[in-house]
This record gives sequence, structure tokens and C-alpha cells, in this order.
Amino acid sequence: TLAERQAAASPVSAGTPGPRVDLPYYTALEKSVGEKLQATAQAEIGRDPFGKTVLSRLNANGKPDLPPIIIEDQSGSVVAQYDYRRRALVLDREGIMASVVSTVHPAQRVALRASLPTRAALMAYLEAHPEAVTAIVKENDALIVHEMTHAWQDRRDPIFREMARGNIPDIQPLEYEEEAYKTKNLYLRSKLK
Repeated sequence: TLAERQAAASPVSAGTPGPRVDLPYYTALEKSVGEKLQATAQAEIGRDPFGKTVLSRLNANGKPDLPPIIIEDQSGSVVAQYDYRRRALVLDREGIMASVVSTVHPAQRVALRASLPTRAALMAYLEAHPEAVTAIVKENDALIVHEMTHAWQDRRDPIFREMARGNIPDIQPLEYEEEAYKTKNLYLRSKLK
């Protein structure tokens, strides 16, 4: 009947969300490293004229409000992603490890990699070595710009929120990817200039 069709077409309501927990960081060490990555990313990307535009899109109360940055093991060939459920930028641990080992002499790289077998060990190393945090951001700034564009899209449009609520299927809108790649390419072009 018409009434049944109307009822079936109505989206599921998630209700009023409860208080937000202190995610995405699970430990004080993760939070400290994440904040250092945020500050370094803001400084590095903000040096570039177009990078300033990217950061200004994430403004809250007149200053950039970057999403939390997390280092986790990602599946497959994923090197980074914007996790819209946690509203955080997630970097792959293996990709980060490559940036970290590039900070030492080639003869020491195998030993450094072997000394960092877990994510916790990597976090402790990053906490103690700010030059490694800087290397991560310098080698991955375009990637971070791409994922920050997804964070901006999440704040700008309701699509990711509706996916998190279950009102629409989990998808990656092609237009969002196109916009993120164009933004990344404009950032690279600006850096080259």
C-alpha cells in the first residue's frame, strides 16, 4: 500500500547521540604523539600558500581544528584514511615506519626497524624523537592534505554522518575522492611553484 511504501522509504533515526568518549586515542602516549603530528602537519602544510587554504577549511573559532591523527595497522594497500566514525585521520603503521627508518643512517635502518616491532614501541620512539615526527609529516604531507580534505567534507556535508548512523550504505562518494585528489594535486603544484 501507499502507507507501507512511505514507511519503508523513511530513514532509520539514530536518536540523540550520547556523550562522546575520549576517542580515538586509547592511551596518553597515543594522544601525545597524535598532537605532535597535528602540530607538525599544521606547521608544514601552513608554509605553503595553498596549504593555508586547506587548513583554513578546517577552521573552528578562527583557527585550524585538525582531526586527530592516529597510527594503526591498515588492511591491504591502504596507506591512510579518514575514519568518519571516529572523525580521525588514520595513517598506516608500515608507511610511517618507512618514514621513521629513513631518519637514520642506512647501516642502522634494519636494527631500528627490528627494535620497533609493535605499535606501542613505535609510539614510544616517536615520543622520544621529534625529528622522526617531522620526517613523517614531510614525507606524507600531500597524503595528509588528501585526508584532511575528507575531514573537511565530513564537516561540510552530512553524508559521512548519515553513513555512521546507518541511514545510507557505507560508500566512498566518487565526487569526494575527485575533490580530495584535486586538492592534493593543487597543493603539490603550489609546493613546486
